[in-house]
Amino acid sequence: MGLFLLLVIFVSILSISLSARTKRLSSTNKAKAELARVTTKKLWTMAEEHGVDELCLSVGLKCEAHDVVTKDNYILTVHHIVPLVKNAPVVFLQHGLLDSSMTYMLLGNQSLAFYLASLGFDVWLGNSRGNEFALRHKSLDSSDVAFWAFDWDQMAQYDLPATIDYVLNATGHSDLTYVAHSQGCTIAYALLGSSPEYQKKVNLFVNMAPATFLGHLKVLLLKGLSLLPQLTVKLLLGSKAFMSSSLDVPFDVVCDIAPSVCHNILCLICGCNGSFSVPTAEMAFIIQHFPAGTSVQNMLHYSQSINTQGFSKFDYGRRKNLEIYGTPTPPPYKFENLPIKMAFFYGTDDELADQRDVEYLISKQNTPLVQTKLGFGHGDFVWDPSAFQTVYQPISTLITKVLSGRK
Repeated sequence: MGLFLLLVIFVSILSISLSARTKRLSSTNKAKAELARVTTKKLWTMAEEHGVDELCLSVGLKCEAHDVVTKDNYILTVHHIVPLVKNAPVVFLQHGLLDSSMTYMLLGNQSLAFYLASLGFDVWLGNSRGNEFALRHKSLDSSDVAFWAFDWDQMAQYDLPATIDYVLNATGHSDLTYVAHSQGCTIAYALLGSSPEYQKKVNLFVNMAPATFLGHLKVLLLKGLSLLPQLTVKLLLGSKAFMSSSLDVPFDVVCDIAPSVCHNILCLICGCNGSFSVPTAEMAFIIQHFPAGTSVQNMLHYSQSINTQGFSKFDYGRRKNLEIYGTPTPPPYKFENLPIKMAFFYGTDDELADQRDVEYLISKQNTPLVQTKLGFGHGDFVWDPSAFQTVYQPISTLITKVLSGRK
């Protein structure tokens, strides 16, 4: 709760400067906000009181929850939308930083998960350790410091391969389409760059706002953390959860009492463009499901990426690096020219996955099948209803084209 109080105080101080920025929102952003209010208000009102199962039923679909156990004994809940047809092609959705599988279900029939399921795809949704659906371990409790000793290295090393293998075993397929937002792309590059085995298991990799290189990041929270020594961050935040649902922070209550604080929380975490224009009532709903939590160590890893402008494993310090990696500095990940079909959707207003960083990443890959640049902020790819036409429909068309071309 100490972190929450610090956060509220900080974003309250920011209110004056950010309110001026809000007033300068373009007419385009205001139109997007009105569209969000009109098209999703009913769903948001319903979902405030319900979870994944109810959201699925509200659009005429059935969902299942599966437990995936990693090699290091974390237990991850994976959500599965029961396919409308047998032997349907598999699409796997992976969430971004501080998010969860819920993020792909918040727009009703226009949600990416439900839309793909309605087209006949077999849709599975992953969750990374430390979020609200991944707080279990076979021997550790989420109150233990050891439970939170992870970052996106372990998500790539353990969580993602375990989940991919589980999904392929459950469906009987040999490969799947991987669609990811933000951190979901980060962990995929970390895995795929070093594993030819998993390269063969992905028939198409769709990137939405990949948060892989962060040299031009402007998001206040991450930028602020990157300016502090790691020891200072640990003294302030501890060594356990960061914005975890296990902290039971009443963000939705705060939004009701102080709407400006609600807006500024999302601004602080995701950037002040794009979804920052969503009305306060809808912001309150989003914040009931986001942030979904991660570890302080994971946030430190992102801070390191900002400072080094690289894509490397976690830096534990010279002595521990030598013990773990055999080198005084953490080794960089291999990510160039992956032999996988790819597509990229990214935003000109994204303050987390800056377009310059994304385009650097693209330049290191083979020519993508699709490269679409939109006037989106970071959260728009999962929270903005306009993503249905500009992102989700093109994704479904591309998946169908790629799979048809293999026959």
